[in-house]
Amino acid sequence: DADAAGRVVAYDVQASAVASARARVTRELPPATAARVELRHASHDTMAADVPTPDSVGVVCFNLGYLPGADSDKSVTTTTDATVRAVTTATGLLREGGVVTVVAYVGHDGGAEETAAVLAFCATLDPKRFVVSHHVVLNRKNSPQLVAVHRRMNRG
Repeated sequence: DADAAGRVVAYDVQASAVASARARVTRELPPATAARVELRHASHDTMAADVPTPDSVGVVCFNLGYLPGADSDKSVTTTTDATVRAVTTATGLLREGGVVTVVAYVGHDGGAEETAAVLAFCATLDPKRFVVSHHVVLNRKNSPQLVAVHRRMNRG
């Protein structure tokens, strides 16, 4: 059953990132696996349209900021409002035992505010349903920060 293996839905607002990912998926994955990868040239806050069923997702990964590289347009970044909407959606989609990770970069314009908003939202999550952790490298200025949200298993 193709559904038993799951699927990947990936989002990026930069067309070049989507094209690069598509080429890599085609080059490095077997065709049957590549067929389960859906790449969207869209903001991550549109994921509810692709995955509308609550409690159905095992993993959601966010890599915030901008596309790295010498030729990338660093003015195109994730935004605070869209990211908080996306993380809110992602936590609602998680099944028991599922995980949301957010890698946030504080060093670019708007990055510190975006990170603070993600942390503020995650701090409001019900501790009976979620465990939230925040990892920071203390001896490196402006290093990426990792936020992990784990949905608890219902033991009731």
